Formats: sequence, structure tokens, C-alpha cells
Amino acid sequence: MILVFLGPPGCGKGTQAQYLYEKENFFHLSTGQILRWEMEAKSPLGLKIQDTITAGQYVDDDIMLSLIEKTIVHLKAKNVLFDGFPRTLRQAQSFEDLLSRQGKAVNVVAYFSLPDEILVERIIGRFNCVQCGRVYHDQNNRPLVDNVCDNCGGTQFTRRSDDTIESLRQRLKIYYESTKLLVDYYKEKKVLKEIDAAQSLEKVTAQLMTAINPHLNDDKE
Repeated sequence: MILVFLGPPGCGKGTQAQYLYEKENFFHLSTGQILRWEMEAKSPLGLKIQDTITAGQYVDDDIMLSLIEKTIVHLKAKNVLFDGFPRTLRQAQSFEDLLSRQGKAVNVVAYFSLPDEILVERIIGRFNCVQCGRVYHDQNNRPLVDNVCDNCGGTQFTRRSDDTIESLRQRLKIYYESTKLLVDYYKEKKVLKEIDAAQSLEKVTAQLMTAINPHLNDDKE
């Protein structure tokens, strides 16, 4: 199946993506990670992406689409999660065309929603394992052993430079402006499933699984 995650930064998409990767054998395609790889390579394109993100803006559609197309051509996994893409109506329409050429389509769009005040609290406290990228939080999701990643055993952690209150406000403003058309588009396609991300982790996971289980059953061997 093709699953898309929609939701503002800090809504819990990363945690649910990790669950699907570990428990349901999903290939997790995070556009954020793809962009960070490009930035770490310090290519001219990567430097341009870095400037855009530091300014609290989203990466240009043409750049994002070219990176996505280069990736999906080689995908062989049955269950694929696109996290952070598409972000705009134009991206969604182009994404549909790309999938259609391969005989595929988006099965479910999980839209995670919660109040802004909760988003701010979640984002400011989060940090990542440098080695595997797993997300943790100062208050409610620390490693079981301090300074040791539960997933890979790594001992180096980092916080994203764009996780500041100023950058967050700009990101949320752009997010809400660009997402309304996207939500309406997927509602019309009858694939949008709204997830109440203010619930407990267990309830969010249960609601997500209810939404995707019919399509997972179609793909399981």
C-alpha cells in the first residue's frame, strides 16, 4: 500500500512511522531525511536547501519532486510510507501522476491534528540519535538508558537547528496556508483519515491501524 502522513511538525508522525517500520515492515520514506542527506553532502543543491530551511520556508516544489521521483523509481517494498510529502496541491497532483505511471495510487492519507500549544511543547524538547535518526523528547520519550539510543546503541544526539520558537511559528504559518487545499484534495479523493494526535500514543496508534488495516491485508503475503 501507499500511505501518506500529513500533519504539522511535532504532531507525532515520526513516532508512528517508527512503529510502522518496526511492526508492519513499512519502508519509511522521510523527505526530511532525504533533504538532510543532500545538505550533509554540501552540494550546491544541499546548500540552497539549507538556506531555505533556516529561513523557515519549505523547499521548492521542483526540487522536492525531482528528489522524490529519483527515489520512488527504485522502490520495491509492498508497504511504503511517505512522510512529509506531498506538502502542496501541486506536489499531490504530480505525485499522483508519478504513481500512476507505475500502476500505483495513494491508498490512505493519515492527517494528524492537534492544538498549536501542544505542538510547541513537543517540538522544543525533541532530539535525535545522530546514527539512526530516532526521535526522542526531553519530557516524555527519553532513551531507556541516558545517552544511549534504544534503537541502535548510538551515543551521539543532536537537536535540529530549525527547532526554535521563531522558526516554528513561521513553519506553522506556511503549513496551515499550504495544507488546506491538500486536505480538501484528499477528502475529495476519499482517502483522507483524520487522526486525533492529542490522544495517548497507544490510542493514536490504534486509530491509525484501524485506518490502514484493510489495505495492509490486501498486500500481505
